Amino acid sequence: ENPEEPCRLKNMKQIWKQAYPELEMEEVFSFRSPIRGLAVVVTLLLALDHAERDNIDLALFLEDDAVPFNISGGLTWVEEFNAALEQWPTNSLALFLGAHNIQTYAPPEHHHKLDDNSESRSRVILLKEAFGAYAFAVRRAHFQCLREHIQRVLSYPNLRLNGKWTYDHDWFWWHRDQLFAAKTPAFLTTPLLVDHSSGFSVTWGKSRRSSWMGQRDWWNYQKKPEESYVHIYLFVLFVAIIICIMMRRRIPVPRSTSQIRTP
Repeated sequence: ENPEEPCRLKNMKQIWKQAYPELEMEEVFSFRSPIRGLAVVVTLLLALDHAERDNIDLALFLEDDAVPFNISGGLTWVEEFNAALEQWPTNSLALFLGAHNIQTYAPPEHHHKLDDNSESRSRVILLKEAFGAYAFAVRRAHFQCLREHIQRVLSYPNLRLNGKWTYDHDWFWWHRDQLFAAKTPAFLTTPLLVDHSSGFSVTWGKSRRSSWMGQRDWWNYQKKPEESYVHIYLFVLFVAIIICIMMRRRIPVPRSTSQIRTP
């Protein structure tokens, strides 16, 4: 439980009880660690243990800051959720109900509009990349695959630029591990069904509030692909400048062509 907001878990459970009365929620507690992300990964593993022990067919992994969106248009949250489940392919490893920095294979104009008058506005789309593991579903058939992935994450901490170790499972399962490959892809509910509430984050050690929070229409808050690599471009440019400066200091520049030695 978040020590900075001791009532958040209680409030979160109450909100979910109103939106999904039949949902059986089981609390899974971990520990606090100075290594960022370690407790999150361990908690996922513990939650998976609980799901397997209870012989659950469909596990919904929720962080204490994950709350269901209010659904308009005459449908309940459960009806929207069930509509998404019906469209979710059986070979998919995970169905994300919420995420941020989302990248898909379809252009933005192909995504659902919130003013759509169809019987069910929810649908699922294939994910290319997304961040945030605060609300996602996994079928029992893929529990073992997820377990093996989590164990690999625990064996591979990342060394960040600030010199501190961290366990970044978001990056790991999209890039290094490529967990959501063609055989076991990940899908996203569109519009989003679960929100990430603002507040203090134990993982980040500070309060967090972002523009995408509270927004179901994630495509209007989609990070452009080129923006994802700006920091890489800047880093490469910085390294190139440093190398040029060092080379200039180590290799004297001739003052005239007479100083150039030829074979």
